[in-house]
Amino acid sequence: MVSGDIAASNGGDLLEAGKAPEDRLELAYTYQRIAGIYKGMGLYKDAIGSYEKSLDIMLVSCPENAPEIGETYQGIGECCTCLGLHEEALSVFEIALDSYHENAPYRSSAIATLNYRIGCTLDSIGRSDEAYERYTAALDICRSSCVGNMAMITDASCRAGRYLMAARRFEEAYIRLKGALEGAKSMGMREDPWVASLHNNLGICCWHIGKHEEATERYRAALRIWSATLPAGHPFMPALYQNIGFLYSDMGWYEDALASYTKALDLKLTQPSEDHVGIVTIYEGMGVCYFRMRMYESAMGCYRKALDIMESSIPEDVPGMSSFRDKIVKEYAEADEARRFGPA
Repeated sequence: MVSGDIAASNGGDLLEAGKAPEDRLELAYTYQRIAGIYKGMGLYKDAIGSYEKSLDIMLVSCPENAPEIGETYQGIGECCTCLGLHEEALSVFEIALDSYHENAPYRSSAIATLNYRIGCTLDSIGRSDEAYERYTAALDICRSSCVGNMAMITDASCRAGRYLMAARRFEEAYIRLKGALEGAKSMGMREDPWVASLHNNLGICCWHIGKHEEATERYRAALRIWSATLPAGHPFMPALYQNIGFLYSDMGWYEDALASYTKALDLKLTQPSEDHVGIVTIYEGMGVCYFRMRMYESAMGCYRKALDIMESSIPEDVPGMSSFRDKIVKEYAEADEARRFGPA
């Protein structure tokens, strides 16, 4: 299997044994084609073996910076990724990247693609900060050189946007995700569940940066597409209704928010595995709506349900739950005081 030795592989053994025909590179290309067939069949170990045979010949028959060498390393890396050998894939992808020269315009697309693939591999092993840097590098190359596969550009933009959302950098995320949506539309993807995910994420960004009208449009687009394309009970739907509830509550549309929260809650309670944290979040949101509508008894009832679920079903060591519990306790006390004494 692939190891660090591959970078120093010596094709001399193969050539000195007299097994190579007069046209050595033709043999290397033949091994590459065989590797491609194996890869297409899902026989990744066999594909790696053929790629390595091709590489053995190329390393003694091609110039050091020949693009075919980088392409072969890339093929090995892709197979390693499919086998779940992420660390090995990273090592091989980096060798492939080093084999290209950034000042050669005809290699810009290959460099962008390799950065993207390295980013995806880093994401797979939880190294999200480094992955984001690679996605950004890939997108920068594509933008500056006007090259790149649109599907890769779209996915890299989407992945970069999700990273920025997790870092709460919502304005930057909005730009990345909007670029991903435009790329998807240019490929004819308009009523696709993945496009709905982009609308949903853009809605979240818009909500956080105060673009409430656009957030409403994004959520409605996501709802329309997912309602038509996802199977009943899919977990995306309650999450979307929950997001709509947050938005409507912020906009002061409390009755509409409560209707969305109720749909989210009904869907979550019918799922095989209950999302206790999500249910608590919905009850807290409903409590906020009732409080602002001066329906203090109803608000207290929602806060009480949230606290009961926390106590019975959510471990105390879940990140963020302690402060969230304190917040709900405070909101419950405020509702109780408002119920008893009215506005100050």
